[in-house]
Amino acid sequence: MAKSKKKHTGLVLQGGGALGAFEYGALTRLYEEEDFSPSAISGVSIGAITTAVITGTRNPRENLDKLWDRLTVPGAAFMSSFGNPGMYTINPSLFLFPLTMTSYYDTQLLYSTLGDLVDLDILNNSDIEVVLTSSNIREGTLDWFSNKADPDDDRYKNKDGKIRYEHVVASGSLPPGFPITHVDSTPYWDGGLLSNTPFEPTIKALEGMHNEEVDLEMIIFDLFPKKMEADVSNMQMVNSRMIELIFSNHFSQDAKQFDKIRSVQNLVVFMNEQLQKLPADEKKKTEKIIREEHGEIFDKVLSYKPINKVCVNYDSPETSSAGSNFSPEALNHRKETGYKLVDEMLTNGTLAF
Repeated sequence: MAKSKKKHTGLVLQGGGALGAFEYGALTRLYEEEDFSPSAISGVSIGAITTAVITGTRNPRENLDKLWDRLTVPGAAFMSSFGNPGMYTINPSLFLFPLTMTSYYDTQLLYSTLGDLVDLDILNNSDIEVVLTSSNIREGTLDWFSNKADPDDDRYKNKDGKIRYEHVVASGSLPPGFPITHVDSTPYWDGGLLSNTPFEPTIKALEGMHNEEVDLEMIIFDLFPKKMEADVSNMQMVNSRMIELIFSNHFSQDAKQFDKIRSVQNLVVFMNEQLQKLPADEKKKTEKIIREEHGEIFDKVLSYKPINKVCVNYDSPETSSAGSNFSPEALNHRKETGYKLVDEMLTNGTLAF
């Protein structure tokens, strides 16, 4: 029996607030697989927090449990509006200086949670390539923070390759709920404002790892269900549903763009295979034309190894305030949904390690 090829797996963890419990369940099931060991992870917002928690520890499953225990808000769904013991409290300026405040909540509790759960030495020395993304408010760019930053790539803003807690918090600073987070005097908001599915860093990481004997796979966790259970009936639901529609549409567009690029890549590979089959004279003539007109891009596309994309989609209908609902009932439902879906995908072979 032939030995199976080694596989490099990259994860893409979306943002979505309390919907991140779906990622929690899915990752819990993945880490039960003995051979599961991601090579790269890119995360944004709650996905960035999750990324830090599973890479900054020796026990990812146990650390995920600890994170979501902290993020659970006892009681009914509306109780999350008054604060979260592991993430945020109401901004005092809401009552004292409402006209000059820039956020409804304060996120100092999140720093405490990260300090307790994330060992930065473990994270920054991990074999896993980690990239967290944030929206640069001044420049309007999506900036990357990584434990393996490429000094020649301007998208990486921590050239020392050291992730800090403020990088994680910046990635999840979604306005107007959460405040601006400054990183070395640069103001940041949630990376999901510009891209809630940061697969580009994962693709870059995987491309840098490949050789002929290695398969590449990218698993994307899609947190935003397109359907909702109830009609929009208040301003909180208006804001929440607006965000959900924007983010879910961005994911659909990103996924289609990825598929188009892969189709072009497959076409170039096919063309090259047919080229090699031509008679010597005709092959030489055709190759000359290609080299003169498109040689550089032709060779570049051929050098890329195909990346298999697997989407883990949260399709369970939700109320339009799902992202802010950290109640035990809601979080348990999402966790169980993620766990069961990945279990099914492992059983039917959609996922394999």
